[in-house]
Amino acid sequence: MTSPRRYEVRLATRDGRRVLSARAEREVALMAESVMRRYAAEPLAVGISVTSPDTTASERLALYLSMLAVELDPA
Repeated sequence: MTSPRRYEVRLATRDGRRVLSARAEREVALMAESVMRRYAAEPLAVGISVTSPDTTASERLALYLSMLAVELDPA
């Protein structure tokens, strides 16, 4: 039996590390965005790591979250 596909995003924030995991790429992206938006009022210092069985999906998620970090930067 094969294990279900999982998408994982690890965020390192000033409050600690968060590991977000979901079966759908979109779901984990929305979860990560929600966490990142909590820090939008101040300079964003978030480290991002993406893991997925699909390299293209990992790259897409990393790009999306990197662009979001730039968008949320108040500078």
